[in-house]
Amino acid sequence: MTPVEVGRLDLPKEFAMHEWLDDRPHPLDEADVVIAGSCGPGFARRMAARGIIAVATSETDPIRAVSDYLAGLTR
Repeated sequence: MTPVEVGRLDLPKEFAMHEWLDDRPHPLDEADVVIAGSCGPGFARRMAARGIIAVATSETDPIRAVSDYLAGLTR
């Protein structure tokens, strides 16, 4: 199965996880996995606390990044 992009989530600066220091609902709470160009340990911990897997990738094509993740090429 090939992933299909259905939309993008562009959040304002105040929604950055390092600014979001409480347990209020966040738009990322709807995700199971976040694939990002960079992912530090603090971000990964915050995501894990919300039940979300955080993955860093150097892949710039979102479809390929998701395909790589599903194939177990990034973790």
